[in-house]
Amino acid sequence: MERLVATRLTYYVEKNSLLNAVQSGFRRGRSTIDHIIRLQDAINKQNHNKGYTVGVFIDFSSAFDMVWQKGLLVKMKQLGLTGNVFRFVENFMTGRTIQVRVGGQMSDPRQLENGTAQGSVISPLLFLIMINDLPDCLSGVESSLFADDSCIFKTGRDLDFIVKNIQKNLNKIAAWCDLWGFKINTEKTVAVLFTYRIDKIYQKFRLMEKK
Repeated sequence: MERLVATRLTYYVEKNSLLNAVQSGFRRGRSTIDHIIRLQDAINKQNHNKGYTVGVFIDFSSAFDMVWQKGLLVKMKQLGLTGNVFRFVENFMTGRTIQVRVGGQMSDPRQLENGTAQGSVISPLLFLIMINDLPDCLSGVESSLFADDSCIFKTGRDLDFIVKNIQKNLNKIAAWCDLWGFKINTEKTVAVLFTYRIDKIYQKFRLMEKK
């Protein structure tokens, strides 16, 4: 039953272009190569123009387990996903419990308020719906999504301006996470500067160290 619903729901959201164009995860005919080529093209153009590309590669902590179930239902309604499919998903997530086994002992069951069912064929699609509006809160940067792996990047000749713009958008992502119940893994999230102007960057950091 889950497979039937997942197939039908996938067909509907793809036919009506409801999923964000920068999302490539769990979608037919799309892969990480799509984003790699976009980023590589941006880097090559700026290297040719003696500019910079700053990319921040963002990792979400336990992303699938952090899905706020009520928030997901809100987003389904925003996309026009109502009727029987909405009721199925609502019932699919309602009343699920978890237990922990230690040795031969089982803990008391606890009801889940967050997360999608592990191993279910419909869970990846539900996650895509949950994270679908993240790129819409950004401005002035390029973005990419592959399920829960995301990246924002910006190019230009003015490195200070690029860094300030990237930081503004990181603040927007943090606010989005607070609103929808996600958490950024700061240990796995990294910023990378791409440029051929290594000498200029070295001089700049040397001046910063002296100050």
